[in-house]
Amino acid sequence: MGGDGLLEQINHQIQRLNVTVANGCHVDASITHSPRKPKTRAAYEVVSDREERDDETDAQTSMRVIAVTQPGVDIEARWVSIRGQSFFGYKQHTLVDHNGLVMAVETTAANCHDSKLLLTLLDKAEIVPGTRGVHANKAYCSQKHREALKSRGIKNGSQARWFGSKILRYCGRAKAYAWHILQAMAYNLKRLPRLYVERLLPRQPQASCVF
Repeated sequence: MGGDGLLEQINHQIQRLNVTVANGCHVDASITHSPRKPKTRAAYEVVSDREERDDETDAQTSMRVIAVTQPGVDIEARWVSIRGQSFFGYKQHTLVDHNGLVMAVETTAANCHDSKLLLTLLDKAEIVPGTRGVHANKAYCSQKHREALKSRGIKNGSQARWFGSKILRYCGRAKAYAWHILQAMAYNLKRLPRLYVERLLPRQPQASCVF
């Protein structure tokens, strides 16, 4: 069973306890740093197999510039600049419900824009038409997404970041994604006891002030 399947299985068990919220969700993205970043500027080399080609036109187009892979560097991670500061690694895209329980996760290189995974997360979490709202920061505000949410009958909103993944211990996007899934599962299980108890306890009426 893949990572998505494990998270889905845990969330299904949580839903049986009537803890997760069906209406409304929050979407955000956070940077996961990779310590395996390049030590120096990227080096490039020109590759040409011109002498092996008979057609002159094709021979000219066969010349290309490629980056030289540096030993120990995570070749799937990417650089991104945020508020003038550079980061190397991956981006964790997360959808949570109003209780903060993680419903869906995606992992991309750090230079992928936050908004590109919005609809993918909604599909993975099976957010249905009529949902009260999808809350996200201004990075997700675009005409494309406003129209997409409207067509799905979902109200737009805004919210702040939920948590970050700090420094990655592994190399490659697949392992980064697996780590993000495991974090989400652990996060949900950690929050579950308190949320379950709150469901069982009766709500106390708020006393009115007589002064």
